[in-house]
Amino acid sequence: MVNSLVSGAEEYLDLAAGIVIVIDAGQIVRFINEKGCALLEASKEDVIGKNWFDHFVPEKQREKIRNLFLQLLQTKEIPVKDYESIVETKKNNIRFIRWYNTVISQEKDQPSGILSLGEDITDKTILLQRLSMQEETKRQQLVTAVIDAQEKERNEIAAELHDNVNQILTTCKLLLEQEIYTGNKSPFIANTSQYLQTAIDEIRNISHRLSPISLENTSFKQAVQEMVNKINLSSRLKVNVMIEGSEYLDSLPSSISLSVFRILQEQLSNIIKYAEATNVEINLHADETSVDFEVKDNGTGFDLKKVTRGLGLKSIYSRAGLHDGRVYINTAPGEGCVLSVHIPYQ
Repeated sequence: MVNSLVSGAEEYLDLAAGIVIVIDAGQIVRFINEKGCALLEASKEDVIGKNWFDHFVPEKQREKIRNLFLQLLQTKEIPVKDYESIVETKKNNIRFIRWYNTVISQEKDQPSGILSLGEDITDKTILLQRLSMQEETKRQQLVTAVIDAQEKERNEIAAELHDNVNQILTTCKLLLEQEIYTGNKSPFIANTSQYLQTAIDEIRNISHRLSPISLENTSFKQAVQEMVNKINLSSRLKVNVMIEGSEYLDSLPSSISLSVFRILQEQLSNIIKYAEATNVEINLHADETSVDFEVKDNGTGFDLKKVTRGLGLKSIYSRAGLHDGRVYINTAPGEGCVLSVHIPYQ
């Protein structure tokens, strides 16, 4: 039945603009036109009589395409009327083909093979891939520019707080201390002096957190550990860190590693301010495709439905979003909070 279908029509099929191929139920090629031979860089003798999947489908896609063929024969229907796949030529070159299929049936509707018409879309596919790569490069350049601008703004704010605002507060405190030194015992002045010192300390901490970090002269793991050590020394909060895949983290684009660091920094700051937690666990894993991390605290938690995103959470979502990342928050009143972040980079 397969041979009879194309018998007498070979001359017309050879004039077709695309590849025309007939594969029987045993996966053997029974017919191929001249255009198909040219595309496969082979003669008809090289193709006809051969198992199509074993000889002309790349190994990585072989079973998937073979199963699609078998499913088509069993159901007598086209599971995918047109689909794209890769073929491997006799000279080991790769071509991208869009296929259109028809089931060939014998008497009693028993399928005997498949007639497939293929359109070579290799040039179009390569062009689209190149355009996609160019778009991704532009996107990465934009992400880097945005992060650089954010870091520059943070640096300017940090410098202004440290060099200007803090100096003004320090001067006010010195004047109050002079008043106390001359004999003024007013509790208001003494309390004001203490409040000023608290404000000075807080602004200094904010300034240090805002100032840009450099991951060029230190590893990502060391930078995170230094941040955690400062928290462990200066508060009742105990932070434990587990990092896997440091070699991948140190080879990341600086924009991604900086964003991961800032998200960790922001979440720790949120916990210190609001969570009333005593313990935090940070687990971070990186591999060749993505970085995933979780920050878990034993604090008071909150109701996600009732809490609007403040500046801290907005910053976390914004940082992750720059890299097409995803942020998940699992929390409830009295049950602590788990922040999970996934950032892909390939």
